[in-house]
Amino acid sequence: MEENKLPQEKNAEKKTADKPKKDSPVTVWDFLCLLAFALFGVLARFPLINEKSVGTVLDELTHFGCFRRLFEVLFVLFGLAVLADINRLAVRCIHPRSSRARTLLELFASAANYLYIILGLILVLMALEVNVVGIATTVGILGIVVGFGAESLIADIFTGLCMIFENQFNVGDIIEIGGFRGEVIRIGVRTTALRDRGGNIKIMNNSNIKDVLNCSNRSSVGICEIQIRYDADLPAVEAVIEETIADLQKRQNADYDKVKREAGEKKAKDPKAEKVSLPPRFEKISYIGVNDLAESGVILRVIAQASEKDIYSCNRLLRRELLLAFQKNKIEIPFPQVVIHRGE
Repeated sequence: MEENKLPQEKNAEKKTADKPKKDSPVTVWDFLCLLAFALFGVLARFPLINEKSVGTVLDELTHFGCFRRLFEVLFVLFGLAVLADINRLAVRCIHPRSSRARTLLELFASAANYLYIILGLILVLMALEVNVVGIATTVGILGIVVGFGAESLIADIFTGLCMIFENQFNVGDIIEIGGFRGEVIRIGVRTTALRDRGGNIKIMNNSNIKDVLNCSNRSSVGICEIQIRYDADLPAVEAVIEETIADLQKRQNADYDKVKREAGEKKAKDPKAEKVSLPPRFEKISYIGVNDLAESGVILRVIAQASEKDIYSCNRLLRRELLLAFQKNKIEIPFPQVVIHRGE
């Protein structure tokens, strides 16, 4: 099926193939972080000398509380780093079955990262014995002033939440925004990322996302029009078209089912096997009939229904098969000609 793909699609597949394989979801760093975090928590409270914890012993040895404060700050920072690592692990290890669940997982992971930063700042200030309540009151007053300056940021967050809960689109959907058409690869609290068929990624602020065309809600329709001469045998041509599209749909869908079945068997034997690219699959191909009577010929229309990600490949494949069928049955396709008469 390589001849049916655009150069941009081939380049995108080549980029994907050149990417190195990802390591196991649980790395050595992840394991060490979790182990050290657990050990740190035990030592912070475990009685070592005369029923005193590590922080208390250090304070008494130095007669200052700086060691305890330093210990608590390091403990908070390290704990938040581990929580962020667990958050990243959850996104990598959990594989939801639906795009809706994947979208919510991405959103919660994005919101959790912002929450960790705010929580870490509060805990560090408390460890340094700073009056957090007084600062919160001051920040509340300043927040009103800053809120007017950060209006776009607030609009991005609010719009992002509305998009998620209204289920306008999900990760994996193909949408079109402002003339840019691509697959949704990430939905965050503030931004959304799309990737087009050429592999280009566009990141947009959520507040700028308007007039969205979601192409994944239902099957897409591809239109193929082909001309024949006025003196051609129309019933015979229509019979050729009907036979061609029936054979194409049967053959292409059988190829799709075969590749999908082999990919499933390979995945069952080796869970780490690379993902197999499935051939395009037609949901339905229909001959509509005579669509127009043009200057140089009769225009016949054929439509194909397929998923949005396959619609372009299916259109190219349908045109190719119709052309080969016309050539095989000696059906001439008219084209504009210029006749020049020379004077004697």
